[in-house]
Amino acid sequence: MDDQGHFDPTVYGNMSRYVASRSVDANDGNGPRTWTYDRTSFAGGPVVRDPLGNETAHTITLLGGDSPYETLAQVYSGSHTSGQLLKTIQTTTHGSQILLPLTTGRI
Repeated sequence: MDDQGHFDPTVYGNMSRYVASRSVDANDGNGPRTWTYDRTSFAGGPVVRDPLGNETAHTITLLGGDSPYETLAQVYSGSHTSGQLLKTIQTTTHGSQILLPLTTGRI
């Protein structure tokens, strides 16, 4: 997962091991900023919290039996349970092909 909260479904497989947080220092004089990854607070998949407290809820779907793909990402201002939904990114499939994401909303 990158610092924008984009999830890489190819590494979602074995969830007995995962990254709980990641700190990045942009060398801008503000020190490191931390992103947290919570795989338990949302039934569909992980929730990413950025350094400002905004969350992105990711929905992971098993396609073709056992291939995990991110099919939905919902970006919130604040918490995914009580914040304002800013953007929805939905990725659809056609057979075994992943189609381009459809984004609604704006940031």
